[in-house]
Amino acid sequence: MGDHRPEIKIQFEMHGHKANFNFGYCNWSDNGDGIDQRIVDWFEEQSRIAIGVWREGIYEAEKEQRDKDKAARELEELKRLKDKYERRGIIK
Repeated sequence: MGDHRPEIKIQFEMHGHKANFNFGYCNWSDNGDGIDQRIVDWFEEQSRIAIGVWREGIYEAEKEQRDKDKAARELEELKRLKDKYERRGIIK
């Protein structure tokens, strides 16, 4: 009888984040749930990174819309001020 030494290779991809984990042959250490805690920790880290990538993409997409909305408000204000000062004869 030998020890329990699985060969572990993991490929992870989520929200454009890719990561590979080649643990090689390792001594298995059950964390109480039937899995090695080192794998759980690695997976949690990759998930946090991927969710961060996703959140950044959402922020950028929303930023584009915020910028468009701001430009529309500024153009409306410019038109209002232009009309106001043209009526007063301050600008032509």
